[in-house]
Amino acid sequence: MERLIKFGIFVLLIVCVLPVFAQQVQVLNPLRFLALGDSYTIGQSVSAAESWPVQLTERLKSLGVETAKLEIIAQTGWRTDDLLDAIASEKPDSNYNMVSLLVGVNNQYQGVDIDRYPGEFRQLLEKAIEFCGGRKEGVFVLSIPDYGYTPFGAYARESISAEIDEYNSINLQISSQMNVKYFNITPISQEAISKPEYLAFDQLHPSGEMYAAWIDLMFDSSGFNIVSTDVAHLIEADNVVVFPNPAANQINFILSNNANEITVYNSLGNIVYNTEIKSLKSFCIDISCWKSGIYFYRIKNAKQKFLHGKVVVK
Repeated sequence: MERLIKFGIFVLLIVCVLPVFAQQVQVLNPLRFLALGDSYTIGQSVSAAESWPVQLTERLKSLGVETAKLEIIAQTGWRTDDLLDAIASEKPDSNYNMVSLLVGVNNQYQGVDIDRYPGEFRQLLEKAIEFCGGRKEGVFVLSIPDYGYTPFGAYARESISAEIDEYNSINLQISSQMNVKYFNITPISQEAISKPEYLAFDQLHPSGEMYAAWIDLMFDSSGFNIVSTDVAHLIEADNVVVFPNPAANQINFILSNNANEITVYNSLGNIVYNTEIKSLKSFCIDISCWKSGIYFYRIKNAKQKFLHGKVVVK
């Protein structure tokens, strides 16, 4: 009964945060990808080419996205606090344009107090956003796989599964609160009970075939929006990228490091939006309440020069 209650809470959270699943991860070209996690991220017991981060970059490559950089900060056995320590030691920079986070199974497996997980997971997600240059739209979270459905975890399948559900309810809620894309791959991991090909030789970790199914889920849910622009070149040229255009719910800006203020005017010349951006590389404006029409933006940089453009709101 307790497990059913927890599972019900997990399902309710999914229903209540459906907007998370409506978002897309915006993929910039060339890709600079940082994957944070544990054994599931490094691809324990499979070849490097079979790990899901590498398979993801290969799938994106087939769609015209070149990978300029792929870095993985992950290790088998890492809990959330271990990953935080590793990040503090390695000090990644903030020039990535896509960052993933999958962590928590070792908190559960090692019997760490679950009350520690929300705070540490939130810290990790905040750092992921920081490493992505502040671009939440370039960050995504994967749910924790359910190893209770493997031969290794069969001895306590029900309790393991219930605890994994509880951890996933936490990381899902935090991802929703922080407006970060969330991919629920847990149901795929549970298919290992009837698909032995989904397990690596250790009978615990996913096989390359299961990781491929994760990638299929990401793309089948239209989880990625590829922006086919060499943003690094545009930033060096002191330019701006605005998308989508026309727009319906939000306008995204990718800017030069020198940009420090943006003003948006309607067709009558009235200011509808103004803010200091303080050299942010990217940000978005919620336009869901704006009237349809043509709007004009003006971006001022540190040299008191202005960039002008227009965007159509549907």
